[in-house]
Amino acid sequence: MRIILAIFRDRFEVYGSLKPFFEQYPQYAELKYKIDYTMSRKKLPFEHSDFKLQRLNVRRSLNGA
Repeated sequence: MRIILAIFRDRFEVYGSLKPFFEQYPQYAELKYKIDYTMSRKKLPFEHSDFKLQRLNVRRSLNGA
């Protein structure tokens, strides 16, 4: 399972995909294609002056199921 970790200066937030991030922060919608390209094709975190977005793989449970 993959998650999107949004790291701000004072907090962090977790999303299941980029869509809820853009719904929560419509002011960053103009960066959508740049963010998607960086995270999907280049497989790199996206860094902005206000936040950092990183895609992480996580396990659903401790027993590996």
